[in-house]
Amino acid sequence: MIEVKGCRILIRPKSLEEHDKVRASAKAVGIQLLDTTERKEEINVDQGTVLQIGKQCHPDYVGDLEVGDVIGYAKFGGKFFPDPDNEGKNLLVINDEDVICVFKD
Repeated sequence: MIEVKGCRILIRPKSLEEHDKVRASAKAVGIQLLDTTERKEEINVDQGTVLQIGKQCHPDYVGDLEVGDVIGYAKFGGKFFPDPDNEGKNLLVINDEDVICVFKD
C-alpha cells in the first residue's frame, strides 16, 4: 500500500491505450511496438485519476479536488512507483502544485 504524505497526490496515470486511440487501434490489429518506445510514450501521458490527496495540499493548487477526479498534471512532474495491487502498472506521486486542471463531465 502506498500512502502519500504532505502536499502530494497519488495518481493512476491513464494507460497508453486510453490516452492514445491510434496506438490502441494499432495494438488491436496486432501491430507490436518496442518496449522502449512504449516506456518513452508512457512518460508523456499527462492525465490520470486521483487515488489519494495528502493532508497538507494547499487549497490554491487543488481547490475542490476529490478522489476519483481525472486531472491534467505537469508532464514530467512526480515520481513513478510500481502499483502493489496491479503488477506491471505504475502509480505516480506528484506535488500539489503540479495539478494543472480537473476534467469535469
